[in-house]
Amino acid sequence: MHLLVKPLLYKGEGTSTIRKEGRLMEAEANRKLARRLAALESAGRRPAVLADLLKFFGDLVRCLYAVSPPETSAPIWSDEELRARAGGGFPLLRPIEDMPINGLWYRDRAKELLDLLCRRSPDDGELRRVTEAVLTGRLDLDSLGPLAAARDREALTSLAQQEGLPVGLVHLLAGACVRPLVEARALQVGPALRLDLWHETYCPVCGDGPAVAEIDKEGRRHLLCASCGTSWPSYRVQCAFCGTQDHDQLHYFTVEDDPGARVDCCRTCKSYLKSLDRREGGATEELWVADLATVHLDLVGQREGYQHPAPSLVGLVLAAVGVGPVPEPWTPPSLSLPEGEA
Repeated sequence: MHLLVKPLLYKGEGTSTIRKEGRLMEAEANRKLARRLAALESAGRRPAVLADLLKFFGDLVRCLYAVSPPETSAPIWSDEELRARAGGGFPLLRPIEDMPINGLWYRDRAKELLDLLCRRSPDDGELRRVTEAVLTGRLDLDSLGPLAAARDREALTSLAQQEGLPVGLVHLLAGACVRPLVEARALQVGPALRLDLWHETYCPVCGDGPAVAEIDKEGRRHLLCASCGTSWPSYRVQCAFCGTQDHDQLHYFTVEDDPGARVDCCRTCKSYLKSLDRREGGATEELWVADLATVHLDLVGQREGYQHPAPSLVGLVLAAVGVGPVPEPWTPPSLSLPEGEA
């Protein structure tokens, strides 16, 4: 696997420094991908319901990352611009023009993803309709990438409905294939982040919401972006979506035999967010993999009537193809609603 990235260019830097940073960032990207695959392949303690989903994700990761995204030039900012963006709540990769999409690379990934899905579910009528729409040009792949990068989920839903196509599959096709591009771009600009000035609930790089939260060993809360994987600090008692800090509106569920994980819920906006506590053994893997390994928490949150406003790659797959065959006997985990501070 070879994820190609290019270093952030700072004004006044020499080319030797730039090349050195580029090699370091590329090496880190390769290590990150290797960790993902290794964690997926060696996943030991997982709910039985995830067996099919884990296998599918291994194939999906290879499909999306086997070919490197095309190299692009990084934006250039001054220190003043970086402070102004962070202090004003402006993500580094907004507006969307800062997120270039290579049409040929994107189309190839989309067609390979469709092929993967068809091999997994050869008799799926809805999948056949999406495939036919792509092959005939009725569903224009060149229009999907920019909409997914801009997180214009309403436009994607409208496009699918206009063409009479399953919404979940269109969102998966659009969103999954743009993920490697967004992640590579985030690696480019990550060194420029001013997290000391960032106090928003959305990602300081791409502006999306969090996929999961993590409580580190010092008790500090961090949010992990659903789109680009960036991590940033957050208040402990705050909805990660609407921002409310009203204790009466915030509560959480825990599940039996999983002390390192819980489901944070907000009564104000009816959202949920999975929270993994390293102090209790949660999030022992990379958080991206932990998101997949805790799909049972998504089932708990949704069963209780809450929704996740910023679907990660895991969320897109769940909405489009589900969790796979459910072994018998199996029921969603029992839960408890603790009293006290969220």
